[in-house]
Amino acid sequence: MSRDELALSTIAEASALIRKREVSPVELTRAFLDRIDAHDEVLWIPFDGTVQHAALRGRESQKAIAGEVSTTTAGGGTALYDAVLQAYSQLNAMRRSDPSGKRYGIVVLSDGQDMNSRSTLAQVQTTLQPEEREPTGIQIHTIGIGGDADEGVLKKIARAGHGRYWKGNSTGDMVTIYRAIVTYY
Repeated sequence: MSRDELALSTIAEASALIRKREVSPVELTRAFLDRIDAHDEVLWIPFDGTVQHAALRGRESQKAIAGEVSTTTAGGGTALYDAVLQAYSQLNAMRRSDPSGKRYGIVVLSDGQDMNSRSTLAQVQTTLQPEEREPTGIQIHTIGIGGDADEGVLKKIARAGHGRYWKGNSTGDMVTIYRAIVTYY
């Protein structure tokens, strides 16, 4: 059985990925992209104290995305809420311009801590609430990375986006989580 086409934004906290060396962002991305179909689109948005420029790629550009992931740098700080809202805004614009029935989702890989956003958690929760005329919205899954992950924040974001919170501490955990998340779509 085939699933609907998918446009998915992957938001990764660069500072957490680099600080917690037991998790390889390149391996995670490759495992995730292995589950993406040829007609799917992936938006890669790394962030630290600021949200970095998003790169939109289809499956045919897996190597380009893996290259972008491997060269992602971290300047310190975290702007989690701004990154979530940017991804949501970009996917929502894509969704409005393409009424083909494609599924839209966001996967957030972070320790859940935010020190630099202009936005608040309350603004994120309000924005992510699906509209009555379109109850499915953009589904958001959050993945807590590291022992110091703020699970409360990540759970609130996932709940607001009608997704699920996941916890992983190793590359193996994350690969399993990413594979499971793709089955939601």
